[in-house]
Amino acid sequence: SIASGFTAINTLDVTAARCATPFNYTDAAPLQGLNYYRLKMIDADGKVTYSNVIAILNATKGFEMLNIAPNPVTANGTFNLNSTSAKAEKLQTIITDMQGRVVLTQAITTTAGYNSIKMNVAKLAAGTYCLYSINVDGERSKVIRFVKQ
Repeated sequence: SIASGFTAINTLDVTAARCATPFNYTDAAPLQGLNYYRLKMIDADGKVTYSNVIAILNATKGFEMLNIAPNPVTANGTFNLNSTSAKAEKLQTIITDMQGRVVLTQAITTTAGYNSIKMNVAKLAAGTYCLYSINVDGERSKVIRFVKQ
């Protein structure tokens, strides 16, 4: 599991006031490919909580579709397409039915790093679908299967 493979790369002791302001950290030695990050927070009473995990692609080019959330997609038909990209680029996102017929396409633009893009499939009937993206160079992402309720 991803949770068991984390290694601490930075520790920061902060006050409650400092937690209210943004802070950042640059990983000086990221691995090639996908890197997963999360924050581990320990409060004054020793209670440990973790942030959501995000993935960042360490590459000079390329992109990857990570997942969609929620899956199954609820009746309102919206979900977030979570992806990571080495650079800002325009992608064509394609949704097919289980027979491979294209039922929806949408142009999206990513930024370098982690992206969470709001998608709307309200017009699709309930069922199982596949989603993938293609960039202008013809590179294709992995296929993500999802269910629309």
